[in-house]
Amino acid sequence: MTAHFKKYTSPEPKYDFRPIDFGGIANAREFCGYINSDGLRVKTNKLIRSGHLHDASSEDTKLLAGTYRLGTIIDFRSEAEIREKPDQIVPETKYIHLPMLDMPSGLDAANEDDPGRRLYLIASAGLIADTKMYSKLVFEDISKTALRQFFGILLENGGKRAVLFHSTGGKDRTGVAAAILLSLLGFDDEYIIADYMYTNTANGNLIRSDVAAVTGYTADKNELDRVRRINGVQEYLLGFVLSKIRIEYGSVTGFAKESYGLSDDDIKGLKRIYLK
Repeated sequence: MTAHFKKYTSPEPKYDFRPIDFGGIANAREFCGYINSDGLRVKTNKLIRSGHLHDASSEDTKLLAGTYRLGTIIDFRSEAEIREKPDQIVPETKYIHLPMLDMPSGLDAANEDDPGRRLYLIASAGLIADTKMYSKLVFEDISKTALRQFFGILLENGGKRAVLFHSTGGKDRTGVAAAILLSLLGFDDEYIIADYMYTNTANGNLIRSDVAAVTGYTADKNELDRVRRINGVQEYLLGFVLSKIRIEYGSVTGFAKESYGLSDDDIKGLKRIYLK
């Protein structure tokens, strides 16, 4: 399968993305407005995906606690990543750590003051998402355990207050969790991929600045593409794991039942809680 980096854009109004303009939280959006295959819409102030909350401003945390009525934060990062950049505290909100991968922090690159060289080292060290990493995000026990608890929390929450789930950039681990959740809520692959690829729009300025910062170290097109992938996503990676799930389990629903212990009533419960 050939890798390609693309920015998803669609003129179709059904892709009603709701980015949240936080001061210090990247790649944030609410699922409200998303319409599934049955014409049902995700309820307002229920589901938010984003990057980490380490740089969240006091205004950001007030907005989450007040306007969005946030009740639970789910952090998919590793312990090493959290030690390096712990989330800011949001008042009256439960924080739950559910690591999906045992990932290191930025390794030696974290000690680099020059952002261009830091990005170059990350890209050169292979700390970039690939099919192997995405397979781990879906099929390894640590990921299955995290997502089993994730769906349990969504059911237990009952839609009373919003749930925000995130990783570091809110793109790979968060993207996989969002894709499986949206599939269970009755969204087709086109919509799921569109939500996933919206990261490239949300992080567009950051991706362009990454490339500009690293051009002093390399002009190699392959190297620059790897740099773009640090804060961007590639459609083929999500497509790869969705296809693999269906080959091995028949459907995302079948996979979720076997891997997360979800029942038909649980899936109906998710739809009842989060759709209208």
